[in-house]
Amino acid sequence: MVDQKLAFKYPWMESAKKLLGEFKLLNFDLDDILENSSPIIDAILPRVRDIVQDGIERQESLRSYNPEDPNNLVLFPILKMILSALKEKSVINQVANAFSKHTRKLLDEERIKGTGQADADKFLTIARDLGWIIESVDEQFGNEVFPFRVRFESYIPLSVRMKDPFWKLTNQKLQNGFVYLAGKDLTRLFEEYCKQKILEAGELHDPELKERIRRSPVFGPFISEVEQVIDASRAQFPFQSDFAHITQKEMLFPPCIKVIYSKILQGINLTHLERLFFAFFLLNVGYDVEGVLDVFRNSPDFDDKIARYQIEHSAGLKGRGVKYNVHSCAKLQSYRLCYATDPEVGHEWCANTDPNRKPIRNPMSFVRRMAWFIEKNSGNILQKSNGQEATETDSPAEGE
Repeated sequence: MVDQKLAFKYPWMESAKKLLGEFKLLNFDLDDILENSSPIIDAILPRVRDIVQDGIERQESLRSYNPEDPNNLVLFPILKMILSALKEKSVINQVANAFSKHTRKLLDEERIKGTGQADADKFLTIARDLGWIIESVDEQFGNEVFPFRVRFESYIPLSVRMKDPFWKLTNQKLQNGFVYLAGKDLTRLFEEYCKQKILEAGELHDPELKERIRRSPVFGPFISEVEQVIDASRAQFPFQSDFAHITQKEMLFPPCIKVIYSKILQGINLTHLERLFFAFFLLNVGYDVEGVLDVFRNSPDFDDKIARYQIEHSAGLKGRGVKYNVHSCAKLQSYRLCYATDPEVGHEWCANTDPNRKPIRNPMSFVRRMAWFIEKNSGNILQKSNGQEATETDSPAEGE
């Protein structure tokens, strides 16, 4: 039997379903859930709302998720049920991304102190709970040592859903029907499994049940509230991936980027982390490879061949064909690349000086908010001096 705490932490595991039936206080039938409120459901709904909003905001962590809470056994199926009844189906994918990325962070913490290696026993327990045929090994191919191998029948159902060519069976170490995996690769498969379990919410093709959920006295008002949050978020902020409507993209730069941009304009060498972060950011706000190269040409040690390869790799044109996302604010803080409260370039949105606003947790959140601000104030925004920041009265009232 799987440790209960593991099922509380990862409620997408198969054991979570079995445990749900063993806890009398958590064991509801469908009619009970739809018609009768309970303290547990009342406690869960605000957390579900936060998870949906985290998904809409494209966050990589969940603000209200307690991995030790037994109520997660109920939270997960309730979340899926509510998602299945939403009119805006794209939200299902966004929530699946946020929840799975948070899951990966939890899995990354499952490492043996001192070695940094994945906890083999715990990973094997999770995988076998999912029905995978997996073994702990110590096999070396080339310079890489692989601690796990999984039967290809267990590997293929997830790998075929992953866009990165790296996951194709032909690109794996395959021997005697087993695919050899590093700890980080097994973590990525768990992340994808969690994502697919949430995406199942979009596969409910029962109009009558969806309507029952929407008319439920317990969930109906809550679903309406969540859909209002979705509508407000989409109405307030542009979600264009290239921000093509912003001609002067420097206006979108958060403090962390302004500092790096200033350095490069002054011909100051950047650290490796600064280069990566800056390249990822520029590519995600609409710069093409040539545009990024033009900016980096200000660097005193610029090498066109090396820089071009690295930028094309970051844009997904080389290597695994995956475009890299921008670092989160938490990661930038750990790298000491956050300048939210800097007296010269800091910004109140990043510093979160207003308790009524949601904090900026990713530079792209700042970009979307600033894009909204520029669009809203298109008549006078260009009249502002380059050094003048948006004021609190200028910024959107509800945050992301």
